[in-house]
Amino acid sequence: MKTSRWITPAALLSIVAALLVAPPLSSAAEPVTTAAASDQRPVLPEPPRYASVNGELHLKVTATKVTGRIGNVTYKDLLTYKTELVDGKGSYTPGTTSPYIGPTWVVQRGDRVVIDYINDLPKYTFMPVQDADAERVPSYPVPQPLSLHFHGLELWPSGNSDNVLLSIPPGRSNRYEITISDKQAEGLYWLHPHIHGLADAQIYNGLAGFLIVGRSDGNYAEFDDLVKHEMALRYNVVSPQGYTGELVDAPATDTFGTAMAPRGDMIYTVNGALNPRVRLNSADPAKGLPAESQVWAMSNITGSATYIIALDEVDAKDYDDTTVKGTPLDLVIVSIDGDSMPKPIVLTGEAAERGYLVPQGGRVAVLVQGASAPGKVVRLLQVQNRSGTGMKSAYDWTDQSYIGGWRDYTQDVFLSSYSDYSVTTKHVPTPSTLTPNYDTGDLDLSKQPVAQKRTFIFNNVSEPSKETPNNFGVDFKLYPDGSIAQPRIGTVEEWTIYNYSPLLHPFHAHVQDAQVMEVVSPVNPDYVNPEDEYLPTQYVTDMNQPTPSAFQQDVINIPPARVDNADEGMPVLNGDGLPAQPGKIVLRVRINDFLGWYVEHCHRLPHEDRGMMTVIRSIPTDPLVATVSQGSSAVVTAFSSLTGDPVMEVTPFPGQRDVSVAVGDVNADAKPDVVTVGVVNGKAVVKAYSNAQESSVRTLGRYSGLGDAPSIALTDIDGDHRDDLVLGAGPGVAPKVIVASGGSGRVYGSFLAYDRAFRGGVNVAGGMLEEGGRNSIVTGSAAGMRATVAIFNNDLFGDAKGNPASAQQVGTFKKVASYRIGAKSYRGGVDVAVGTPRAALGGLGQIVATTSDAGRLEILSVGGAHEAQMHKLGFHEMVSQTGVHLALPYRAFVQRTVTMALRLSMGQWGYGSGAGVGVVSTPTGARMVLAPAKGDGVVKAITLGPNGTSIASVDVIQQDGGRPAGM
Repeated sequence: MKTSRWITPAALLSIVAALLVAPPLSSAAEPVTTAAASDQRPVLPEPPRYASVNGELHLKVTATKVTGRIGNVTYKDLLTYKTELVDGKGSYTPGTTSPYIGPTWVVQRGDRVVIDYINDLPKYTFMPVQDADAERVPSYPVPQPLSLHFHGLELWPSGNSDNVLLSIPPGRSNRYEITISDKQAEGLYWLHPHIHGLADAQIYNGLAGFLIVGRSDGNYAEFDDLVKHEMALRYNVVSPQGYTGELVDAPATDTFGTAMAPRGDMIYTVNGALNPRVRLNSADPAKGLPAESQVWAMSNITGSATYIIALDEVDAKDYDDTTVKGTPLDLVIVSIDGDSMPKPIVLTGEAAERGYLVPQGGRVAVLVQGASAPGKVVRLLQVQNRSGTGMKSAYDWTDQSYIGGWRDYTQDVFLSSYSDYSVTTKHVPTPSTLTPNYDTGDLDLSKQPVAQKRTFIFNNVSEPSKETPNNFGVDFKLYPDGSIAQPRIGTVEEWTIYNYSPLLHPFHAHVQDAQVMEVVSPVNPDYVNPEDEYLPTQYVTDMNQPTPSAFQQDVINIPPARVDNADEGMPVLNGDGLPAQPGKIVLRVRINDFLGWYVEHCHRLPHEDRGMMTVIRSIPTDPLVATVSQGSSAVVTAFSSLTGDPVMEVTPFPGQRDVSVAVGDVNADAKPDVVTVGVVNGKAVVKAYSNAQESSVRTLGRYSGLGDAPSIALTDIDGDHRDDLVLGAGPGVAPKVIVASGGSGRVYGSFLAYDRAFRGGVNVAGGMLEEGGRNSIVTGSAAGMRATVAIFNNDLFGDAKGNPASAQQVGTFKKVASYRIGAKSYRGGVDVAVGTPRAALGGLGQIVATTSDAGRLEILSVGGAHEAQMHKLGFHEMVSQTGVHLALPYRAFVQRTVTMALRLSMGQWGYGSGAGVGVVSTPTGARMVLAPAKGDGVVKAITLGPNGTSIASVDVIQQDGGRPAGM
């Protein structure tokens, strides 16, 4: 055939009007081409480009609905990033792409980037799991939240940086402020939303764009003078009969999912264009002209498509004829996922013909040579494949039947070349080594000591249910119930990741790169492919790779488990029901120097939307415990979590007994700082000891109205990933809480935690308690009223025009939850801390509350907007018929629910009369640090077991201390 089945020659002619809006890249009047004179294919479109100037780029980006074209069809419900420069900070180059194609951002290492990111998205229709309840509404419009992920960049994952837990409501905005690390690899990255439950849909409909650090080729000296092209590889589904202008992605039973498109009904685009042409001059031996060399940097910007790319050479007349088998060309890979490589990976012969698998979200840069003669062209091919096997690998709840979770991807032509000999070009032979134009640092982790080993299991073989209609999980659990991993920054961890399913799962961890140490792709040598079926991916291309790899990546394919010819392509199982030969990768990760919460997940986004994701939280290299010993002058001691030894002992306020302490990061350097508060001349004085060094002390501020014995906590309140000060009033004054900057000490705002008449004092804590990406302030009433834990939030989102949150917003706190602890008659007070003592059970942070009422310790879970909505609707309305979770915006001031997750008696550890509490993080959870509620005594750390209930260990930290705190 001369054209693919999904487009006709007549349709090709119509593409020009929509997509050929710029002349060829040459400035010549008319290129001399090697394609037929009637060739009307569009030239590869280029997205609009915004670049930093003098180290700054400031953009206003609006996610909104737009009408645009894909090939020869107009769609009215596409999504795009409408972008404009702010205050002239940056440069702009217009593009030639369809309006729905997102722009490209170009930045340099060390740049400061500010993004005013606006949610102007329409509502989406959610179709929940159905049951016998005839009164249930089968579908309803829901506000569409929005977030932003800087895919592949090594950034702070918290605050207003690469914080994918943010959930921006419609009509609101968020100001993202990031600094490109001076250690960031130069190459191709990309931007996309990351709302759990909507990631696949929002990206498929258009919300994506490139981000280039330096140069997209990897910035090698060998390619300084070569043309570089960035290519976004996408798929779409052919519009059905009765087309009404809506982009089709899924069966009608589940609007936001991934299409089970009939074979041949998927179309492939490059930068939004169907089968475009790119100028790449062929050799002309008669004139002594060598073939031109270019670098093509490609990204699989889809939620689910499995692309296996290859290059071949054919006669120009056969540029789009997939039945013509061309001459396979070497595939010379020079960068993967933007990271530099010491030498190219060269696939040649059969390996080149079988192609290279570009995982969903992955990027690859390839050195491409022009064709061998003027009558020849180079084609970029999609190699036919199936993304897995297994008739029981996915479930359709509506039909109450199993369906195959794979997709068939037809052989096709992404693009092909043409020549214009009026353009001066350059030829570069395949280099034996690659020379980055910048310092890449040491990327080899194979000989580094391993601080922690972890195991993740992707997918399982359990039966579906209404609670889990499509069971794509990690460690047999659905997000957010998987264990929280808490790696220590600066250390190297080794992660072994198994694939128990017959489907391909690309692994992606945010803000980290990984070196591949081992790959196991268990293929069945006796596998017989069913007649007229596409070969599964692992039988099309070799998923193994030389290990340890000589470079790092951020998306790594986990090969499927070994499947048999029987049981409809499901994994071969042992007697225990687990796969006999799972797919496997082993990674080493050097944990970057950023603290905060982020995720790892399968980058087949329908799987992530259905629960195949877990939470990671980077903690300090050595989290500290601090205590206050009260003699004639209070002594603050900080202890190492690694050795148990004291690292600092200081008397911050000579002559003062009532001193409180907190541990956090007020410098934003990812190292623990010890911060104390005492009263001097009637004012609460806050002193910070940077990195727990007595010599690095500074006074952050002096505050009135807090009484004689104020309390202190540290948590990031304004989103700058710098912990801020939370000060609670002591006894004798109104129950005031002051919130101030951890950097300058400037007061953001204050509020009353309890009734104004209460004079017992306020204990304080803070941290992330729920999905939404924002920290909360937690208060506990001191003696004198019914013991009450309260939670307060502020609202940091900007307005619909992109104006950031005002100073008044930052300083305005409202109570969103209240929980009474202890007997109704108990008036002895409650201490509070926030941490992850039950990390093995997933979720986010929890409140640890202690009282003297029978020495009670309670761990409290907080339900946010999602949980409140779930309580209102019931679980079945919160999950779609294919297992996608309902996505809801974060509302700062919606009332939360607080429930007791665990109650323990502290009498077993000698604290029957009550205890003060702090929490210190560990790689697998947290230790609850207890000290006598009054006076000094033995300080102990309590660690829960992996079931979150039993006691794993009780350790003595100090023989004579009190008022503990940790980080």
